[in-house]
Amino acid sequence: MAPFPSFKKYSKLVVAQEGDNNKIDTATVKLDAQYCEKDDPEQKDVPADQHRKALFYGKQLVPISTESEAILKGSDPSQLEKGDVLKCFKLLGFSHKDSIPRHHHLDGVDVVLPATGKANLKAFAALVTQMIDTNSVGIAKMIQQKNGQPKLVGLMPYISKGVPILYNIHLPLREDLRDF
Repeated sequence: MAPFPSFKKYSKLVVAQEGDNNKIDTATVKLDAQYCEKDDPEQKDVPADQHRKALFYGKQLVPISTESEAILKGSDPSQLEKGDVLKCFKLLGFSHKDSIPRHHHLDGVDVVLPATGKANLKAFAALVTQMIDTNSVGIAKMIQQKNGQPKLVGLMPYISKGVPILYNIHLPLREDLRDF
């Protein structure tokens, strides 16, 4: 089975001039980007330390810092590694079970289990038992993968055959709810 072709760009002119298809390495096209100010008539290059990321707000570009970008993505700025948002599963608080109606459950259900270890199992069992006794659910923020979108999830307690578990249910935000 032949390997897939690469996504590198090659110059057909260089290959045709040299007349040898074995010299593909010399025909590789390298992209070079230059940044300059829009209003500068001389089109001078802007140094790399002065480059800023900007997002459109309507037709206007608004500069954004890495700390602000992390907050917009739902991450703590101290968790940043070169502008990346790390995976996260953080318990935000508790609410009464009746405050989350069943029609607000959006996606499939995942199961949350404790980390391995007797102490972790004991603490997790105590948490689940207390949540069942007080008829409450946990509200958590979850980022499943690096640079993923944050999700609001509900943690529903349940004891199955003597094993405490939490059902992880994706909850809607205000924009996700519709009045029909």
